[in-house]
Amino acid sequence: MFWFGTCWGIRPDMFVVNEDIDVVKLVVDPPIPFSASGMVKQNLELAAVQIALTLEAIWKFRNQFVHQSKLENPFVSIKALECRIMEHVQCLWSKTNLVNTKALNWCPPPCGILKINVDAAILTDSAMIAVIARNESGLIVKAWVKQVNTVDPLVAEATAILWAVQIAKMEKWDAVCFESDSKLVVECLQSLVSFWSIAGICENIKYLAADFRYCSFCWVKREINMVAHTLPS
Repeated sequence: MFWFGTCWGIRPDMFVVNEDIDVVKLVVDPPIPFSASGMVKQNLELAAVQIALTLEAIWKFRNQFVHQSKLENPFVSIKALECRIMEHVQCLWSKTNLVNTKALNWCPPPCGILKINVDAAILTDSAMIAVIARNESGLIVKAWVKQVNTVDPLVAEATAILWAVQIAKMEKWDAVCFESDSKLVVECLQSLVSFWSIAGICENIKYLAADFRYCSFCWVKREINMVAHTLPS
């Protein structure tokens, strides 16, 4: 779940682990795909961070269930893991100017407008979608998460936006900016492209959104969306 659920989709079945020391080797000398000579060090660092923090998350998830009888929402745990990985990677790469951390920061909306970020994660036979609303101060107003019956990433992302619009109307918010890291869905909502699998969902979204005093649909990088999606358990 933790290996496949994150946006990086690590393949643990490709790991060779026969004894305890092999787990240590995965972190110290992680397997990476063929890389250009200038990218080897960067990819090794990224893989080491991903594997180490994923192992820690699995251990914590297991201990909470076994010793505290506490079963956290897997989607929330995975989102928290993604955020931790990005924080570590940004710290590593910012020292060598490999990433512009300012470009990866979530930006608050203008005064009087709520910003709603949505996300989706594909599980084995379903998907989890999340919606989080923040105000101009960057404070979380409300957050929601639920399971939906689809394994199509595009459908899941579009369904997340539809749910966010429905929530905004239910909460009587009339000025909203919706952000998603699914560029295809956002472009479909902006009538730049069309996909039959989500055409009906997008039409419903645009129909409901017509009632808002202000409404926009924006694409943001996955890294920005992850930071905005640290949901409470």
